[in-house]
Amino acid sequence: MKKRNRGDTETKVLHRGSKKTALFSVLPLCLCASAVSSAFAAAPRVTVRTEATVAGREIRLRDVSDATGAVGDTVLGAAPLPGRSCVLSAGEIRLRLRAAKADLARFILPPAVTVSASRGADAAGGIIAAATDALRRALPGPAEDVLLEPVSAPRLPALRAGQTAIVVAGAPVLRSARSAVVPVTVSVAGATAGEARTVEVAFRVRSFTRAVVAARSIARHAVIYPEDVALSRVEVGGAAFVGSVEAVVGRRAARAVPGGKSLNPADIEESPVVAAQAAVTVRVMFGDVEVAASGVTCEEGRVGQTIRVRLAPDAKTPGPDRVVRARVADALNVIVGDEE
Repeated sequence: MKKRNRGDTETKVLHRGSKKTALFSVLPLCLCASAVSSAFAAAPRVTVRTEATVAGREIRLRDVSDATGAVGDTVLGAAPLPGRSCVLSAGEIRLRLRAAKADLARFILPPAVTVSASRGADAAGGIIAAATDALRRALPGPAEDVLLEPVSAPRLPALRAGQTAIVVAGAPVLRSARSAVVPVTVSVAGATAGEARTVEVAFRVRSFTRAVVAARSIARHAVIYPEDVALSRVEVGGAAFVGSVEAVVGRRAARAVPGGKSLNPADIEESPVVAAQAAVTVRVMFGDVEVAASGVTCEEGRVGQTIRVRLAPDAKTPGPDRVVRARVADALNVIVGDEE
C-alpha cells in the first residue's frame, strides 16, 4: 500500500482553498452585474415625439413623451398662445433634462419638437379674436399700418364647444397712442350663469408708416442726394419722422446718420449758400439809400441766416477791418439793414 506524501496533501489543500477564494471573489462581480442589468431593465428608454399638443401654460416632458413621475413633470418651456405653435430643439430639451438631473442616456430625442395649443384653448382663441377685432375698429388710422400682438393668453378654463358666447364687455382702453400695451375686457358666458367670466386681454400695439430712411451712412454736413435715402415701412416709436424724399434731397445732414436709420426733422438742415471766407457784396440799407461794399464771410450761412462779415478797408475808409452782422440774401450778397 502506497503512502501519501505529506507535502502532496498540503498542496492539494492549498489548491482547494485557492478555488474557494476565487469563487468568492467572482461572486460579488456577478451580483453587481446582475444588479446593473436589473437597473437598466427597470429604466426603459423614453422616446420624445416630433409633434405634441398642450393645454396648459407650460410644456412638460410628459406632454411630448411617455415619461412619468418627477421626470415627466420637467418643464421644457412656455406653451404657445392659442392658435400658435412653437419649436423646441433637441439642444433645448437636453439643457432642461440636465438641469433636472435626468439620465440623458435614457432619452431618444428628435432634432426638434413642434408644440401646438390644444383644442381646449379654442375658447381663449375666440376671446383673443373678438378682442383683436374690437381693438382694431377702435384704433385711428389705416388698419394695415397697425400690428396687434397679444401679450399673453387669457386665464380661462376650457369650455365645451357650443356652450360659450364671447362678447366684448367694454370699450378698448389705449394706454398710449403709439407702441403700447392695450387691455381689452371680454366676457365669456357658458351654459349657466355661474360659468360667466370676465378677463382682460393685453395687447402690444405696433404702428407702422412709410418714412424716409438712410440708404447708406450719411456724414455730418454732407449734402443729401436721391441715392442717399429711400422710403421704407418703419415702426413708429414716438419719434418724429420725415415722410417725403423731396423734403430732404438737396439739404444736408445736421449730424451723422447711420445707414438704415429713419430720418427725423432734427437730422437735416438747409444747405448753406455761402461758405466761410467767401467774397460777398455787403449791401447796407438806409431807407431808400443803398451803399455797397466788399466783404469776406467769417462763417458759412443759409439764405435768411444772419452771419458775421468782415468789411475790407479801402482808400475812402482807412483803418482796421470791421466785422458786421449781415443777413444772407443769396450766394453773392448779404444785407445790413433796418431788419437787423
